[in-house]
Amino acid sequence: MEAHTAPHRNPSRPLTGRFQYIIRTAYTMFKACIGKGFGVSECDNYSVNATSGIEVVHDRVPGLLPQREYLRRLPFEGHNTSGCRYRTLLVEPPIFIPRLERDLRARGVTFVNRRFINSADVLTSLTQKVIINCTGLGAKELWNDSEMLSLRGQLAMLRPQLNIHHPRNERLVDPRLSIST
Repeated sequence: MEAHTAPHRNPSRPLTGRFQYIIRTAYTMFKACIGKGFGVSECDNYSVNATSGIEVVHDRVPGLLPQREYLRRLPFEGHNTSGCRYRTLLVEPPIFIPRLERDLRARGVTFVNRRFINSADVLTSLTQKVIINCTGLGAKELWNDSEMLSLRGQLAMLRPQLNIHHPRNERLVDPRLSIST
């Protein structure tokens, strides 16, 4: 088993062909889930300034996402500034994860929960061909990864408001199917 560092660590370093293949395959598979009950949808995103995160994707995996569109005026009432629109995928974990688990169990996939003491335990004790890493922040200790940081945001659940769009800048508003009225 090979150990790899996360591709987002150094945005100036080009991705290997293997990572580009993984990212392209994942994006293509998520996109194929749109409209099939997986909680995946395309999402227009707006920003007053060029968003550096999207540029990293364009630079490191060319052609994966549509190019950012510059707008003379953001399409929101009360906003007279220029900005950008870019399209990404929105994956809603409260819908996607149960659907994925249900589909995998229906195909006879066995789920095994394990606790690992350290990276050597991971590298020497697993025999499965497919492993889904759900270590989250536990990966910091498991892989001795001092670059992993815990970030906390604020989440407010609002009733869906039709025909109201909010710009993405300091505030992030994404309409979600997984939040009921």
